[in-house]
Amino acid sequence: MTDHPLVPWTRVVTEYLGFLSSFAIIGAVAFRVIVLRPVRRRADVGQGPLADWQRSAEATAATIGLVGALLGGVSLLGDLTRVATEKGIPLSEAATSGGIVIARAGLLVLLFGGFALAAMGRHSLWNALAVLSLALALRDVARGRWVALVNPLHVLAASLWLGTLFVVVVAGVRLAMKHQLSDVRREPVIRETVNAFSRLALMAVPLLVASGVITAIRHLKYLAALWTTAYGYTFLGKMAVVSGVLAVGAWNWRVARPRLASENGVTSLLKSARLELLLATVVLALTAVLVSLPTPRLPTEQKAVAARAAP
Repeated sequence: MTDHPLVPWTRVVTEYLGFLSSFAIIGAVAFRVIVLRPVRRRADVGQGPLADWQRSAEATAATIGLVGALLGGVSLLGDLTRVATEKGIPLSEAATSGGIVIARAGLLVLLFGGFALAAMGRHSLWNALAVLSLALALRDVARGRWVALVNPLHVLAASLWLGTLFVVVVAGVRLAMKHQLSDVRREPVIRETVNAFSRLALMAVPLLVASGVITAIRHLKYLAALWTTAYGYTFLGKMAVVSGVLAVGAWNWRVARPRLASENGVTSLLKSARLELLLATVVLALTAVLVSLPTPRLPTEQKAVAARAAP
């Protein structure tokens, strides 16, 4: 008999890459379509250093989305390899066994091409990329599996918050600090960008918390599973780190954001945002482990399994 590891690490890696893909794709689109909107409305954005910064920010966001589409392809290949191995079928058969798999692959290809063109300056593609990214995130709607949408909504909310934060830091604030913007323009642009992100985060966090609570209730099933199962231990560890992410996010919103009028305030915000993102990577790793573990069984189910296994 072959002993199977409690944690299938190949699946953990595949899930982790899938989460990173979602963060990069959703974060890039949300940054360009939502966060940059107040800056794009400025009357003086058409030319000069501000326009150069905007083009650089959009190109950087598109590059991040492009990497996300690539990671999504690697994650899909990992999923297909696992399914083929478990069912003992060729990889080609696993790839063509369901329409959702083909749709997922097609959406990733379209996103890859769209982000590549957007990185070269095709600004008109961003709305289409937004539709494609939502279709990829909520693809289970096609199956009519409304209950199964809780997890995708959870990932979508996290991507809107933390994925967009990553793009704001890399493509927004850091580039604004590096570009030849005068202090008169730099400070309002950074403030408008961060404020627009804050409004998005304030909408995403309640959805994240609500979907997380529903997921926990569905999978844990009974309270004692928190301290008697590997799933429960991992869940508690994730919640501890999530609390840290929420605390740093609250600090950024209530303390660091109002101080953006000075360069020291921007530097302080960047430091705390990096900490927030670092903790987020730990949360993603724990989530990848969590979804790879078997969910706890009710005590009655455990007794039934034990009775069937008894000689």
